[in-house]
Amino acid sequence: MTVSQLLSWWPAPAALWVLIVNLRAFGIYRLDKQLAVEELDRVPEDQLLSYVAWGGGIGALMAMRRFRHKTRKQPFQRRFWGIIAMQMAAAFGLFLAWIVLH
Repeated sequence: MTVSQLLSWWPAPAALWVLIVNLRAFGIYRLDKQLAVEELDRVPEDQLLSYVAWGGGIGALMAMRRFRHKTRKQPFQRRFWGIIAMQMAAAFGLFLAWIVLH
């Protein structure tokens, strides 16, 4: 499969992936907030950030805003926004590749 064929095929599965991972991210951030309120064992920050890294940034951001969770934790916020910045750069690179190939 050539790069051109790959780039013309990927939108449907990618959209499904993004939907699923964002719903999961929203749910895990909601769960972590609930565990924090109840003073129970929490979801590790690395696990929360892994959902962002796998494409769940929108769901995570929506949950952080909705439940006011992890919004003032600066080390976490720096890592969160760093992942988002890298994903935006990668998306821009894919966009440029698509432009060049079409």
